[in-house]
Amino acid sequence: VPAIYSGNMDGSGSYGDDYIDIFDYTDWEYEAFTNFASGYYQEDLNGDGYVDIFDYPIWEVNALVNFIGVVKP
Repeated sequence: VPAIYSGNMDGSGSYGDDYIDIFDYTDWEYEAFTNFASGYYQEDLNGDGYVDIFDYPIWEVNALVNFIGVVKP
């Protein structure tokens, strides 16, 4: 079943490395707690215009519970 998952923030450009994993957390943490980023950022996982603590649950479920990755032919 095709689906779109949010949380892949590391890797090359905005495409990431094909896995939502612990390495994505550091990108989110930097933007949320160091830059207090607002606007269009790939680390804004819920799309509200801010990189903040409300984005963390989306990453957490996809990385630590569902182990989301890309399956390519």
